[in-house]
Amino acid sequence: MRRLLCDVIENTPVGVVAVVSRGRRVLSVFIGLESKLAAARDFRRLFPGAKVAPRRTPAGAQLRQYFAGKRRTFRVKCALDGLPPFHRKALAACRKIPFGKVVSYKELARAAGSPRAVRAVGQALKCNPLPIIVPCHRVVAARAIGGFSAPGGLRTKRSLLRLEGALPLAR
Repeated sequence: MRRLLCDVIENTPVGVVAVVSRGRRVLSVFIGLESKLAAARDFRRLFPGAKVAPRRTPAGAQLRQYFAGKRRTFRVKCALDGLPPFHRKALAACRKIPFGKVVSYKELARAAGSPRAVRAVGQALKCNPLPIIVPCHRVVAARAIGGFSAPGGLRTKRSLLRLEGALPLAR
């Protein structure tokens, strides 16, 4: 088993962010953590017994650029193999949503090839192991921002949308 790499990014608008990779494939992104200690705790919970090498990674570098306003797209391989087929399809469609744009759950269901699967899209986004890289924060309800299952909930979602210029700056 290849060693897992864990790249921790501090001081982002959404708290501490940790990226877990194996080789060139990104396995997980934790956002909204309160500290490096919380990142280590979540890593051990999700990957029990794994050996970790704290190291800067290509995905971590791209996230640092994103938070600095210098990157709009991610060029990394996403490990989504363990997810159900429709979840992978919905997340692939979500990954195509452009920086600074939002779409509704209904529009994403249509883009995933199942126009009536709005709730299933919501479930797929709730299980997204790669927030920001697979930009589930760009999916909104028809008449409101909608939910967000990452730590910080809607506050985190609004922060990411503001960072991308999809929401006005906070007053």
